[in-house]
Amino acid sequence: MRMSLLSLLLISTYILSTLPASAQCNCGNVGGGIIPVGGISQTGVLNKQSMRVTSGIQYSYGDKTYNFSSETLDNTVESAYSIYSPLIIDYGLTYDITLSAEFGYYFIRQAESPGWGNDEMSGPSRIVASLKYDLFYNELTDFEYTVGLGVSIPLNEAKLPAIQVNETIRSLQTSTGAYGLVFHSYLRKGFKNKFGMFLINRLELNAANKEDYTYGHSLYSSAIISKNISDNFGVSCELRNIIRTADKHQSEIKENTGNITLALAPRVYYSFDNLSLSVSYTSPIVGNYYGKQFATDKSFNMTLSYLFDF
Repeated sequence: MRMSLLSLLLISTYILSTLPASAQCNCGNVGGGIIPVGGISQTGVLNKQSMRVTSGIQYSYGDKTYNFSSETLDNTVESAYSIYSPLIIDYGLTYDITLSAEFGYYFIRQAESPGWGNDEMSGPSRIVASLKYDLFYNELTDFEYTVGLGVSIPLNEAKLPAIQVNETIRSLQTSTGAYGLVFHSYLRKGFKNKFGMFLINRLELNAANKEDYTYGHSLYSSAIISKNISDNFGVSCELRNIIRTADKHQSEIKENTGNITLALAPRVYYSFDNLSLSVSYTSPIVGNYYGKQFATDKSFNMTLSYLFDF
């Protein structure tokens, strides 16, 4: 079973690397270009019959348009923001296998476009049901490596509007309207001086929706260093790389889609008994957008997590 899961991850990474490197229409993924990979959904396995419930709030904002790596004033969106809330439930089926369910809801996704005014949408996003498997854990060296496989189920249909009228609407939709596969891995190494190192990867592959539109596949990679200042308080810094491939409509690659971005996310966290609270700020360092695209340039996140040990 270990070799099968590892093979799936390697094959999927190869598939992603051979696809045209280019996602998210000429106005970008408005209000949602930064995903909090490290702080929320990516953790290791739990003890048997224990459950962790995680939720939070994410505010994202942007007011810049890029043409490849250069900012341009020829913008299709003047500014955009979103307020998003995740709910993640993890349950330890055995000491090696954890079942995870992720649910997301957008309270608002709003964009202001020249000549069009404000457009906004709200609603549920999707459910991602995953199984995580502990490939390796050594208590003496405090080393853990976990992999997972999941299915993405849309909770809202995504309808392709008349592109000649206002393509911003498509970018604001809360769901891709399509099923997909999710692969993730989580590597953690702890040290006696209360330092921790993490390497997190998440690959998302999207199918076409009912409008025969395929949103670009995504690969998120995070390297994190954490330090416990005390028994209850700590800080961490995350370096995050995001690669998005091209959107397609009826098998035709969409222009002005796809990007590679590198972001920095400092975080502070506090824990008391089974309750944990973290606050983080995310901002891109560099980005390469294939064509003219609007980009989210900052994100604030607050996450609350509680562990039930039955």
